[in-house]
Amino acid sequence: MIILLGAPGSGKGTQTDKLAKKLQINTVCMGDIVRNHITLGTILGTKMKSFLDRGDLVPDEIINEMFAENKPDLKKPFGAILDGFPRTIDQAKFLSSLYSDSNINIQVISLEVNDDILIQRLLDRNRSDDSIDIIKNRLITYKREIDPLLTYYQENLSIINGDSSVDDVFNRIYSALKNNT
Repeated sequence: MIILLGAPGSGKGTQTDKLAKKLQINTVCMGDIVRNHITLGTILGTKMKSFLDRGDLVPDEIINEMFAENKPDLKKPFGAILDGFPRTIDQAKFLSSLYSDSNINIQVISLEVNDDILIQRLLDRNRSDDSIDIIKNRLITYKREIDPLLTYYQENLSIINGDSSVDDVFNRIYSALKNNT
């Protein structure tokens, strides 16, 4: 299983798509799942929207429930790519418990991108939840949550500089995955 971590605007979605095509594996993108719940107006979606409108992360219990509904099949060598999950220690522990009956290989890629670049990328994509104040709050929240997660996964972690072109970043990720199999 590949876990792709990175702040909002780091290119996780783009890299997930490229990796999925190259490795021919499934993806679970929590951002897409969250947006779908909001668009459909589900009970979980309504709860999530209030957190997202403030730039806060959705509580672990809600995210865990949504992930369990979309739990990927891990039959292929790399299994699946997780984009945006887990983001906290509690989510990582929940993930481990979901697959406790199988011997999965977890590889974690963390995309590191300069804050100024992240802010500009997020402003350029022009989503309603991407105002400068909300972006800054999302980045602060992300950094507070990610440090313990990086420590939790340190044995399986590759940190990739995500400041350069999409293809350069992809090549670094792919190389790291091949070197860790």
